[in-house]
Amino acid sequence: SSSSSSSPRAAIVTLVTTSLYVAGAEVLARSFLSVHAHHAHPYPAFDLLALYVPPSQDNRSDITAQDLEDLRTVGYKLHPLTNTRIACPLTSQEQEALQNNPQYNEEL
Repeated sequence: SSSSSSSPRAAIVTLVTTSLYVAGAEVLARSFLSVHAHHAHPYPAFDLLALYVPPSQDNRSDITAQDLEDLRTVGYKLHPLTNTRIACPLTSQEQEALQNNPQYNEEL
């Protein structure tokens, strides 16, 4: 969508796939906000956007409601990603290697 404002806008976008990434995303946001607030610069205003993978979409994600609230608290707009499991063609050798990997079989 276009904005009626003439000042340029930017976005700081991060991907949060599991709860382990939440603290890093918070540090990233605080760093950008601190630099933007305390230094005179020609940088445009920016939005913070966190793309995240809901556990309902991918069982590898363990993101909680508290994680999402923590991201909102530091200023992120949240956008859930869906259909994160994408078919990836593998050779028969790659398929065999995966099937023989105990870690792979545990995740299924």
